[in-house]
Amino acid sequence: MAAMTEHLSQHTEPSAPADQPGFFRRHRTGTIVTVALVAFFAFLGYSAVQYYSVARNLQDLNALVDVARAHAKDSDVDALADDLVRAHTFASRASSAADSIPVRLGEKLPGIGDDVRAIRVTSHVAADLTGSTSSLTALLPRITGTNLAGGGEGFDLTLLASVRESLSSIDTAATTSAQKLKAVSTDGVNPQIKTRIDKVSSALTGIGPAVRKLEPYMDALPIILGDGGKRTWFVTMQNLTEVRPSGGLLSAYIILEADNGKLNVATQGSNDDLVAGPAVPYQGIIPAGYVDAWGSETFTNWLSMNLSANFPDNAKLIRAGWNARGETQVDSVLSLGQGTLPYLAAAVGPLSAGDKQIAPQDLTEYLTVGVYKDYSNPKEKDAVVGQMIAEMFTKLSQGQIDLASLVSTTLSQETADYLQLWSSDPIVQKDIASAGFSGEFPATPGPSSTVRVINAGGNKLDAFMHLGATYELGACTIDADADLATRTSTFTVTITNDAPTSGLPPYMTGRLDVTDGTTPTVGSNHDYVVVYAPVDATFDSFRLNGQDAFVSRGEADGREFVVYDVELEPGETKTLTTQWDEPARDDDDRDLPTDPQIVMQPLLNEPNVKTVSQATCK
Repeated sequence: MAAMTEHLSQHTEPSAPADQPGFFRRHRTGTIVTVALVAFFAFLGYSAVQYYSVARNLQDLNALVDVARAHAKDSDVDALADDLVRAHTFASRASSAADSIPVRLGEKLPGIGDDVRAIRVTSHVAADLTGSTSSLTALLPRITGTNLAGGGEGFDLTLLASVRESLSSIDTAATTSAQKLKAVSTDGVNPQIKTRIDKVSSALTGIGPAVRKLEPYMDALPIILGDGGKRTWFVTMQNLTEVRPSGGLLSAYIILEADNGKLNVATQGSNDDLVAGPAVPYQGIIPAGYVDAWGSETFTNWLSMNLSANFPDNAKLIRAGWNARGETQVDSVLSLGQGTLPYLAAAVGPLSAGDKQIAPQDLTEYLTVGVYKDYSNPKEKDAVVGQMIAEMFTKLSQGQIDLASLVSTTLSQETADYLQLWSSDPIVQKDIASAGFSGEFPATPGPSSTVRVINAGGNKLDAFMHLGATYELGACTIDADADLATRTSTFTVTITNDAPTSGLPPYMTGRLDVTDGTTPTVGSNHDYVVVYAPVDATFDSFRLNGQDAFVSRGEADGREFVVYDVELEPGETKTLTTQWDEPARDDDDRDLPTDPQIVMQPLLNEPNVKTVSQATCK
């Protein structure tokens, strides 16, 4: 042991060879370099894994987009729910890898920085948006078949509320996602990467608009279904091919009984049935200014009585007219058009039109043109439309939900039509107004206006009408002596008739207004164009295609309105320019809003609406 200890105590580090100066330094440097190289290659390996993870998961997400669309088309709810879970898994993995140090550093590198930046943002957006669908994923199996029917006890309104809440969460996430994606430029991105990113981005940005289209109808359903108590609806199909100020000519109708999710179609009929009944008691319902302008007999006739720009006026008149018949009394009115019917029908799938089955996404086109080709007799046409509406609500009452139809219609349907509801119950009416379905055009001070078109040709050619409306608020002018602040504003309307000169049935193209024996051009049309000034405004001038125009004038609910008589040949556009002086301050000398508003009537074709603001008075 002593010898070993002595040996150990005498042990020293070997001396560097005399002919190798700096041996220790080189040895240590080599060790450091070796360690650094190992770390470098480890980092490269880690980086490669992270980049691969981002790319692979985004690629999987890219492929899943087509798979999910196919499952939605086939109404395979279980598979679609699984698709949403997998989509979130792929997106979360990609997002996590995109946050790693190597990928973040790659965003700073020349050459690949744009690619990496676009991939990182897309990954994060995909993770956030797919994560927002988790609550809806859990609900999907419950919103098909008869599950929404609440076990035969009517619609499950609690489940409906849960679906609406889930859609709201998705909408919020979709709005944020769209803003982030919009800020990403893919101009300098590798073409192959750009193609994949664009596909995922397109799918993600398409979610928000689709959800926002569907949300209003999800808000309307509880009201229609009698959430909170029994109500009886007069449901009318307003024909937007023959327009009226709050929609169109009253066509088919049904009487719908609703009570806490339960629906029952009590009766159905056409406008011929309505016309055959007693005269509509309009006194005390329609503002006197409308009666002065259009004549009292107009408001006793079901075919043309909805002439107010304020839907509650027309709804009250409809209710009074129906209840005067002494049949099932109604307390609420629901107005549908060719553009809104498909959204409600989307929940139940195809509807029958005689021996045809019309898919919801094809309903607008069919009810605009096709039904007139199939049924030249107006009574037969109205009967078919009434049966389609009754069939839709009957299926809804049974909780029949067609997911494929719902998704397809929501994604494909474009319309300027909108639901309008009214209830005699003040509490329900408040809910209707809060949800945005009241169709009100109130007499509220400030720069608000509307243009309303009334078909005067007795035809169905307003399906081909295109409107434009521009409201240019004038600069503030102060008259110190009179203590007045006013604006001279300009309201310009363009109206175009795009009707074809052939191919439409005579039922659609007729000109009942032409009684002098002449033969008008096929496809020509005749409309009254009504422009409303703001509350307490006064008209200055009226021009049609730049020339002084002869007009009719009226006043209702504190607003002046002017009526232009316009005839249009096929393909023709006319421009109507109206000027008025409007208050810039209210009665308490407070500045009124400086952002003008235009309220449009329900239309089949999206109008081109523009406004020009001004500064407040100084």
